[in-house]
Amino acid sequence: MNNKTVFSIVVITKDNRIELLETISTIPKSKLFLIELIVIDSSLISSKIDYECHNLIYKHTKPKGIYAAQNLGISFSTGDYIIVMNSGDGFNKNSNELFDKITVLDMYDAFVFSQLFTKPDGKILHTYFPSKDSIWPHQSVVLKNDIYKKFGLYNEKYNYAADQIYFTEIRDFINVYYGKDILSYFTHGGVSTGYPRLILCKENYIIWRNLNKSVLFSFIKSFIFPYIRYLLESILGLNDLGLVLRKLYDKNIDNK
Repeated sequence: MNNKTVFSIVVITKDNRIELLETISTIPKSKLFLIELIVIDSSLISSKIDYECHNLIYKHTKPKGIYAAQNLGISFSTGDYIIVMNSGDGFNKNSNELFDKITVLDMYDAFVFSQLFTKPDGKILHTYFPSKDSIWPHQSVVLKNDIYKKFGLYNEKYNYAADQIYFTEIRDFINVYYGKDILSYFTHGGVSTGYPRLILCKENYIIWRNLNKSVLFSFIKSFIFPYIRYLLESILGLNDLGLVLRKLYDKNIDNK
């Protein structure tokens, strides 16, 4: 009988095999825990995944949206803990040490670690240190499987921030470990770093209000700041100035 802790790593992907394989290559290994890998692939053509682990589940399917795909992966998970990634995300070096740490801290329902924000070439833009009243980068959130069973899955009526809204709704009812150690990295690009969409701004507003931020702060943070940030970073290429602006409205960001 196996008594080792099992971590279920859910990776969703669409027409991005190279980044999918890169993400899988960063998954930590140790003698103290086992890995269950669940890949939800919405690509036009299915892929063959060659990865040695405790359990491998590959589903080539067409879920309706990001969170439908993530929920499908979570529903397949049989491990003790679940981490949800997108292809292109990855685990930081020495992340196996954090997994080892989790195996002996069973009193916690969730582990929220820090995250590197990088350019496609790997250059670090900044580090995010989450806290009780901040965003939780989902790639650095390790949640007990039982929590999803208790509170349910992500609300699929949201298009861009269902995971973050979910985290704001459950955090006061679970025992959370916050760590300064870096578990994952997120590469600049995609919906969250592109041109701000109004529906994304609306969902971000819900997040900040759920975190008990004022109406004024939540409005500026959700509807004004993203457009200024996009202008500075994506149009003018002033990433340093954009970072200064980010830090004015988010004390959890550090450029070290």
